[in-house]
Amino acid sequence: MCGIAGIINTNSEARIGAMLKTIEHRGRDDEGVWASDVADDAGRRVCFGHRRLSIIDTGAAGHQPMHDKEKNIAIIFNGEIYNFHEIRKTLISLGHQIYYPDRYRSDYLRLFTMGYSFF
Repeated sequence: MCGIAGIINTNSEARIGAMLKTIEHRGRDDEGVWASDVADDAGRRVCFGHRRLSIIDTGAAGHQPMHDKEKNIAIIFNGEIYNFHEIRKTLISLGHQIYYPDRYRSDYLRLFTMGYSFF
């Protein structure tokens, strides 16, 4: 069980902390926040927050939000991907190149970067 929060506002980074505090019971092992650059003329930003409960993937590499290798895309993910090895084999057999640095040991980041290779 994890918790995900999001807001679009002119002071979204200030508000996301209170939102994450409200869902702290969903995950006390870690917390992460990502905020976009200004998204519109009104000065609003998109902001995501994540509360983490570590059960299977307990390492620091599971910290969220996670980013693609260029840091252009951020993702917040809730859940585990149990068939990672089968998905990886399938993608490689289809000719997709898979990138993930050794420091990322989290299955969902690996799948995210594999999915990103489609674009």
